Amino acid sequence: MNKIKFAVGKRIPKEWLMPIEKYTSHILLLLFIVLVFGTTLMIYLNKSYGYLPDPSYTRNSFLIIIIMVVFNLFLNETVREMLVEETSLSKRIESLTISLKTSAESISKIEEEIKRRETLVSKLEEDATTYAQLTRLKKPEVEAVAQTLRMELKQEGRKSLIKEILVAAIFFLLGWLL
Repeated sequence: MNKIKFAVGKRIPKEWLMPIEKYTSHILLLLFIVLVFGTTLMIYLNKSYGYLPDPSYTRNSFLIIIIMVVFNLFLNETVREMLVEETSLSKRIESLTISLKTSAESISKIEEEIKRRETLVSKLEEDATTYAQLTRLKKPEVEAVAQTLRMELKQEGRKSLIKEILVAAIFFLLGWLL
């Protein structure tokens, strides 16, 4: 089918295709009106005068209309394909350049994400080695680490208690003065 369209497109100049498409639609409409009018006239003549129409008239009219519809559809499709503008070389180069830039941006974003995740992986590996070392500690070492942590917590607890007392005293004095 494509070969036929290609051959028709080569034989008929593009300037002729649009008027042909337009006039085939008009001719098809005119033939349809003639068929309807002729059929109606024959039915009237048959009822009024007993005139029997030739059945080939109606059959031939239908065949002509069917052929015109098929030709019109074929021609419309051919015209649409032929009237599509081919993109110029500069437009194609521009679209390819834009797609290349967007792909380069995407690649750089992916590389940044990979670097960020690599730093996260290295931090997790350090944490894993720290936890592995903590699990290998013996009971006396664990007790020493726990005692050190308890002492730091006590010191922090004392500091926070002193801060809380000072804050409460300041608010007490402010409340008493006002």
